[in-house]
Amino acid sequence: MLDKRSNAILQHIVNAASYVPTEEIAEKLNISKRSLYYDIKRINGWLKYHKLTGIRHIQSAGLYLEENTKRELPKLFQQVNPWQYEYSAKERKAWLAIHILTRSRNVSLQDLIDAIRVSRNTAMNDLKGLREEVTRRFQLNTAYSKRTGYIMAGSETDRRKALNVYMSQVIEGKGWQYFIDRMAQVERSDEGEVSLFSQQNLAEIKKAIVSCEDRLGVQFTDEVLQQFNLQIILFLRRLQLGGRVRIAPAEQMMLRRTREHRAAEEICARLTEVFQSEIPSEEVDYLTTYVLSAKVNYINVDLFQEEIPHWRDIIRRMIDDFQRYACVQFYDWAGLENSLLMHLKPAYYRIKYGLCLENPLKEPICKKYGDIFLLTKKVIHYLEESAGQPVNDDEAAYVAMHFGAWMRREGIRPAARKKVLLVCANGVGTSSILQSQLEGLFSNVDILRTVSVREFLQYEEEADFIVSTLPLSGSKKPVFVVSPILSDTETENLLKKVNALFRLPQKQAVSVNGLLEIIGRHAVIREPDQLMQELKEYLYKPDLRPQGDTRPMLSDLITKDKIQMLDKVKDWEDAIATAARPLLQCGYIKEAYIKAMIDNIKKLGPYVVMSPRVAIPHARPDDGVNQVSMSLLILKEGVAFSAAGEERVQILIILAAIDNETHLKALAQLSGLLMEEENVDKLVQAADVGEIVDLIARYSN
Repeated sequence: MLDKRSNAILQHIVNAASYVPTEEIAEKLNISKRSLYYDIKRINGWLKYHKLTGIRHIQSAGLYLEENTKRELPKLFQQVNPWQYEYSAKERKAWLAIHILTRSRNVSLQDLIDAIRVSRNTAMNDLKGLREEVTRRFQLNTAYSKRTGYIMAGSETDRRKALNVYMSQVIEGKGWQYFIDRMAQVERSDEGEVSLFSQQNLAEIKKAIVSCEDRLGVQFTDEVLQQFNLQIILFLRRLQLGGRVRIAPAEQMMLRRTREHRAAEEICARLTEVFQSEIPSEEVDYLTTYVLSAKVNYINVDLFQEEIPHWRDIIRRMIDDFQRYACVQFYDWAGLENSLLMHLKPAYYRIKYGLCLENPLKEPICKKYGDIFLLTKKVIHYLEESAGQPVNDDEAAYVAMHFGAWMRREGIRPAARKKVLLVCANGVGTSSILQSQLEGLFSNVDILRTVSVREFLQYEEEADFIVSTLPLSGSKKPVFVVSPILSDTETENLLKKVNALFRLPQKQAVSVNGLLEIIGRHAVIREPDQLMQELKEYLYKPDLRPQGDTRPMLSDLITKDKIQMLDKVKDWEDAIATAARPLLQCGYIKEAYIKAMIDNIKKLGPYVVMSPRVAIPHARPDDGVNQVSMSLLILKEGVAFSAAGEERVQILIILAAIDNETHLKALAQLSGLLMEEENVDKLVQAADVGEIVDLIARYSN
């Protein structure tokens, strides 16, 4: 049997255009090479059982499958019996919940054992874990009686939230089609026929959703189209089972005034025609919450003029605070504002109605962009206050993607030599961060545009090649399938493949034509073009050596010679000039930088005062910064940063940044230090510089 990880490895190799380095898969799945080789052995046993050639490993090149096996596997994936896939513990719990919430007959323990194909003891342990989870997350009570079988007691709204979350978890592991096929099997078992989960019904629902896009002035992401289909089918299933949502009258009035409610009415009218069943008005209201929450690729702001001022106010506050905390300044403010607008409007409704799903990119975002994620968490409270609900880390990670992508893209416009089309199913936030990585990777490639799966055929003729976050069929151009956030290994592999494909300039000590000539003297070459391509990929190693996180830590920047301790200064201007003196003496900044810091405060007010007693004066990198640096001034007597005598500061940290990223690691460590009020006291009360250096060292790791 294949488990979730083995399935992911096999799918990755199937979707690859050529060899896949073992490092790429190990890094992507966060496993050791030893574990990877064990999984490959298991996969090859499964392939052998199905009379297919196994995965092969070529030293220094990577893993590959023969083309014949690649062609046969998609058909095999559709035909494979459920017992040939081994569920993870997370998937088992998800299927238990789905069966309990969607079966039309009483669900027994044996039914659940059959559904997840485990022993009685394992099923009981999984049920115990599920019971605790649904109580904690959805306020549902899982109970059993001989009369009813297993049920989940609670509000219908909470049942559907749970059903939506567990459906997403299953799809993440096995994909949409597998879920549809399994649900069709369950329906056939209960009803004797497939009346809901048929391809025809799904196609009709998709048409109804797409037809609403023009009315709404939006374009849903490809992911949302698939998700909506299944959500609506599952909600209809709950209706069949007698589940009815209840929405407060005041909330109904608000929902029914929206443009999205009219779209939901159109969808439900079509559902009534297809299924010959009337949809209650409260179900229309409930569906409206999902339409409002749906991620989009595009939004026509002209159709939302009444709402836009509210959103722009929230976004401007978030950007302003982010700039202040990160000590950066965005040049294309309007572009970032519009990018966040597309994301925050549906995110607001997901948070408000509790429709947030797990973000599969959260872990890589926190790992690769941890500093930006922490800064985002500091400004997300504006969205929380508006929605009246806390924002979880999954949603915060999506917002961090927008900030991170914008920080990396500003000022970067590579010269165009080849044109690439970027295809992404997950929406503009995901594509933005991938686009920024690609722009930094290729100096000779221009990103034509970012499109959805539905649009890529319309634009592919303009591109030389395509980079996509999921496999594409029917393309005439080379397609490179990548993760939404490129790992270092994946980055190197993509660069190697593109360079080999287009014969872009590379340092090489070996002539491929010379090798072909030698091989031709001693062997018959059946496919010379294919051999040449594979030799290029094998030999042409790009000069890209992952260096890890080389950004300086707080202790690297605020060293003993950058710290001053004084009783008092004349005024805030003198405080800034004094605090910056060590950096000026080292040549890290110019006099103009000190003047720019002072001028900014005169123009914008005391925005550099981050918290009581603490200020971080800074200006733009192009105002006179020669090297990323920090200095620290401690005052026994605070200095006022406002005419009213308020905002008295005793701790000044001068920040001189060279770009939008290099200083963020140190800044995050400084933020962690200053977050504790007792640390502020320790800095002010320190007997000597040594105590300050020791305190800084404890937060530098």
